[in-house]
Amino acid sequence: MASIPIFSPDVVAREVAAALLDAGCAVVRGVFDHTVLEQLRDELQPHVELADPEAGRAMKALYEAELNGLGYRDFYRGTPGADLLDK
Repeated sequence: MASIPIFSPDVVAREVAAALLDAGCAVVRGVFDHTVLEQLRDELQPHVELADPEAGRAMKALYEAELNGLGYRDFYRGTPGADLLDK
């Protein structure tokens, strides 16, 4: 199983963008202070409680079943972070 790349807050945008293109996700630790994290947690909590953890599996199964999917196996089909490469 692939691991999620983790960076410190002094990482340059190109490194994060490359990780997003390669792994589809990235974590940058230490960007927000404790107050901001608490506020974010409070805002997201009602949505997390309503989320269906099986929904991602169902969507992935739909993508895998696509006739023209070309063997696609990753859930996210976009190009995350591509806009960071131009900045």
